[in-house]
Amino acid sequence: MSHPQRMSDPSPEMISFYRIEGMRVLCAFVVLWIIGPNFAWVAESLAQPPSTTQPPATAQPPATAQPPAATQPPAAALEVSFPIDIQPLLARRCFACHGPDQAESGLRLHLPESATAMLDSGYQAIAPGNPEESELLARVRSTEEGVRMPPEGKPLSEREQALLERWIADGAPWKNHWAFEPISSPPVPALADGTRAAEPIDAFIDAKLEKHGLTRAPQAEPIALLRRLYFDLIGLPPSPQAVADFRARAHDNFEAAWESEIDRLLASEQYGERWARHWLDVVRYAETNSFERDGPKPFAWRYRDYVIRSLNADKPYDQFVREQLAGDELTQVTSDSLIATGFYRLGIWDDEPADRELAVYEGYDDILTTVGQGLLGLTINCCRCHDHKIDPIPTADYYASLAFFRNLTPNGYGPQVQRPLIATESDRAQFKLNEDRIREEGDQIQQRLSEVEQALRAEIAESSDAGVAGYDLDDLEYRFYRDTFDKLPDFDALKPETVAKLDPPRIDIGVATRPDYFGFVFDGKLIVPADGEYTFRLDADDGVRLSIDGEAVLEYDGIHGLGQPHRTKRTLTQGRHAFRLDYFQGTGGKGLQLEWSGPGFKRRILTAVDAPQNVDLNQWIESQRGSELDPELVQSFRRLRRELEENKNRKPWEEYGMCVSESGTVAPETHILTRGSPEAKAEVVQPAFLSILGGGTPTIEPNATANTTGRRLALANWIVSPENRLTSRVFVNRVWQHHFGRGIVRSPNNFGQLGETPTHPELLDYLAGEFMDGGWRIKPLHKRILMSQSYRQSSRASDKALAQDANNDWFSRFDMRRLSAEEIRDAVLATNGRLNLTMFGPSIYPELSAEVMASQSQPGKGWGNSSVDERARRSIYIHIKRSLLVPMMSNFDFPEPDTSCEARFITTQPGQALGMLNGDFLNEQAALYAELIRKQAGPELKDQIGVAIRNALSREPTSVEIQRGVQWIGSLQTEHALSEEQALAYYALLVFNLNEFVYLD
Repeated sequence: MSHPQRMSDPSPEMISFYRIEGMRVLCAFVVLWIIGPNFAWVAESLAQPPSTTQPPATAQPPATAQPPAATQPPAAALEVSFPIDIQPLLARRCFACHGPDQAESGLRLHLPESATAMLDSGYQAIAPGNPEESELLARVRSTEEGVRMPPEGKPLSEREQALLERWIADGAPWKNHWAFEPISSPPVPALADGTRAAEPIDAFIDAKLEKHGLTRAPQAEPIALLRRLYFDLIGLPPSPQAVADFRARAHDNFEAAWESEIDRLLASEQYGERWARHWLDVVRYAETNSFERDGPKPFAWRYRDYVIRSLNADKPYDQFVREQLAGDELTQVTSDSLIATGFYRLGIWDDEPADRELAVYEGYDDILTTVGQGLLGLTINCCRCHDHKIDPIPTADYYASLAFFRNLTPNGYGPQVQRPLIATESDRAQFKLNEDRIREEGDQIQQRLSEVEQALRAEIAESSDAGVAGYDLDDLEYRFYRDTFDKLPDFDALKPETVAKLDPPRIDIGVATRPDYFGFVFDGKLIVPADGEYTFRLDADDGVRLSIDGEAVLEYDGIHGLGQPHRTKRTLTQGRHAFRLDYFQGTGGKGLQLEWSGPGFKRRILTAVDAPQNVDLNQWIESQRGSELDPELVQSFRRLRRELEENKNRKPWEEYGMCVSESGTVAPETHILTRGSPEAKAEVVQPAFLSILGGGTPTIEPNATANTTGRRLALANWIVSPENRLTSRVFVNRVWQHHFGRGIVRSPNNFGQLGETPTHPELLDYLAGEFMDGGWRIKPLHKRILMSQSYRQSSRASDKALAQDANNDWFSRFDMRRLSAEEIRDAVLATNGRLNLTMFGPSIYPELSAEVMASQSQPGKGWGNSSVDERARRSIYIHIKRSLLVPMMSNFDFPEPDTSCEARFITTQPGQALGMLNGDFLNEQAALYAELIRKQAGPELKDQIGVAIRNALSREPTSVEIQRGVQWIGSLQTEHALSEEQALAYYALLVFNLNEFVYLD
């Protein structure tokens, strides 16, 4: 099951303050240890909270997230909703013993008829309208050991007990879970005095605050708001010039200045880079496969660029989803829609599974989990082995959903994954034209080369008795698989143990590293000397498939020692033809022979068995005896070989992507797997929509052009249908989450009964409806949220708000937040003027320490090879290797990309402070910042300190800060013999470590 990552228990403001305090004090002690005891003021500076934020009024965080008992309203005064308040409570605290799978004492609480039935004991757990006769209420209130329920964990809070009492007193009305109800159109509420906020968002929040006797916090300071807005929308700090311009405009008309700044940032290209990262978290984006080898995912970076482009273009969300789920099946296929299907390839992949069939279903489960949680907010994956324990989702629904993906080719290597980005009919026509032209040129070169080779061999034969080999295969490569096979597998879906060239180019299974149980794929070019009919004779032991030009021409799956050689005839044209031989060997020794005959020759052997050991022509020419040959022939031979190599390296299409593909227009059957085991197949199911969301059989039209079943397009259309109850809610909640620090639903990937209930369900439905009515456009949704007074609140909390809204459930203030890993790194680079805003393209590789590299048996290529300028690009372009995440990013809670990340944990731990003070990256960037400071401020130290603070913190320095900075830098020079440049670099490092730099008010 997926568990929500709560980030606000007990109080976000208190947690932020005390965590910051601890981190900064630790930083201070490290600094003091490094540079001596005479600079205690540094510790004081580092430990100060942001200038616009004060520590919580209470001395200690509250022990519980609930308000004090004295403030709890009586049950009669509560308003209670079964789907919002009661059903999730029962699911979370009761279903383990009294739910769909368990019925201790005969009691099940997931259905109204069983929950209100008279039990064998003579009690009624829930007596509608009669709390005093309800045994459930008596048990949860009991303090007696063995009687109190639930028996484990903390008792139900007084508020939870009061909610149960109120609900039972109201007759225990039973409704569907809130998320499974259609999206409502709630009226915009007014306050008790009849007034209504100008922005509907504020109206909903004000109504909830009024209900709890609270008011909204005052608006934050303009520059604090500007800094918040910049990081929220583009992930970068405002420049000093942007701060000055906004301050001037806001002085005249704040509302106009604020709106124009929102519009400008939403139009910025950096907006897509910031918000793409949020989406990449959800879809488990990485560029390697995980597991032992953690091999690369070629062209994965194109998917990242697609997301950035889509968000910058304000692509409607429904189109965005359709492209990722079925971009190759759309009416209008584009290169972007093909790249989007890389969504399916982003997950982990075991390239050497112990159980291949099980691994295939693991891949389906990864896809279904990501679609379910990421798009629908449902843990459908919990139904793989049994009916959902909490939500009404049967196992049959899991496999009916899986059936939409059943025809996908598995992850692997080669054309089924790395596809040319051919989007349109004209693209396909041009690709075919290019392919034919390249092949025709290659055939012509090969013909001339064969003539020259024949002349050279004849010349050698006249002067020598040595035989000079001529080969019918070229560019021959083998892939070796050490495994046991009982039939020909899809080798492209498996990771080979060895990949190597065969020189001389003859098929040779003798390179196998074991006598039995192995497989081979031989890939190369067959050199056909003339147009005509050719006969192939294949003698194999266990299983073999011969393919020419991508078509299987001979296939045999036999038993060792039995059967006769197999023959086939094919008409081929002169030139170079794609050649492939798939082979597996069981027991009984190695046995494989392939030969062919055709116009001008009777029999030539293509395998190494009994092959004559002749001298290679190229070796002869490059030896001393090569000088005896006709120099014009030798020169022609070398020139034609070079031209042939160039021809081989030409591609018929420039751009390739990591895309999805299917195995034709007819899908294999999908069975329910008993307990999730492929060895226990049960009844067949057809693709169907989730019954909990209305169910229904999809209309599916196979797509001959895309060579697909059309199933994924049917699923995508259902997911983004306006009638779908979850899609818009889930996405709107994610946008809200990244503006306010948490969603209206705190568990963004789980809207089911074990997820958190929405704190403002009417607001969620209002925004979801407006989002769809607005054409699923994301930027207008941003603007609506950012224009609200609720977003503009200060993080200062009143004593009353801290007491009654400790978790900030009602948005009585704005939650202060720490910058993400990407924001910290990018802010450092932006502040010191080194940020490279080049967009798109292959990922960059930061330098990693030798110690980090030594932790990997196979660290991979590229680390540290990017240029200095490339390494200064934004963090979203950093290569993501699943088994080797960049330490600075991991320190600041970059998520593990193996599964969908609904919300990043926010931690404070020593590695953050130590890395920020002692890490190579921060020290290098601090030195560069010092150079910029000197350039902008001139030689005066106080001016340098002013520039340092102004650029980094977007505010004017205080006289005390300047005075202390001058004294400290001076002492570094006099007492520690540091140069002026070194001392200023230390000060720049201190500024990067200030609380204000890494936290937002």
